[in-house]
Amino acid sequence: SARGGSASGGELDSKAVLYEICEKSSKFFEKQLNSSNAGKRALEYLKNRGLTDETIKEFRLGFAPSEWESLSTFLRSCGHNDSEIVDAGTAISRDGSNGIYDRFRSRIIFPIADLNGQVVGFTGRVFEGDGKEAKYINTPQTAIYDKSRILYGLHKAKTELRREDKCVMVEGNMDALMSYQAGVKNVVATSGTALT
Repeated sequence: SARGGSASGGELDSKAVLYEICEKSSKFFEKQLNSSNAGKRALEYLKNRGLTDETIKEFRLGFAPSEWESLSTFLRSCGHNDSEIVDAGTAISRDGSNGIYDRFRSRIIFPIADLNGQVVGFTGRVFEGDGKEAKYINTPQTAIYDKSRILYGLHKAKTELRREDKCVMVEGNMDALMSYQAGVKNVVATSGTALT
């Protein structure tokens, strides 16, 4: 609760935990893209779409394994509890039973950062499958991720936006990355939501 009109230490601490979980998740996904067999297929897909190694690394693209709890197990090993992992938006509580499962599985991961470059959420994109699942899934609203206020790539584009005094807005993450890579760096994308 707030005291004297400002956030309490507990609220600040809980947000710090969510930032920590998102950062650790991002590192986990990055490692999977470069080390797992499915991750290497995802990496090949990204390169076939025209992305360079430099862009993939700069934007910290990753891969979520297909297992139900691989990220959650990793985050638990880092000392986080299930409630914190769900609050960060990286896992979902199981209906009618204890436990959680990873929100992102078998997907290419695009970390979403705030203006300061801190990871606050993720977009996951399928690259293999039967076409029956949603092409994109996104982190839900959390204490650190407000999807109506965050634009994908803004932390990278902000300097160029000021210099150019204009913004190029594209529909998706891949469009933003390809534009940035081609030298149009004042580019952002919506984060799976309509503009407000």
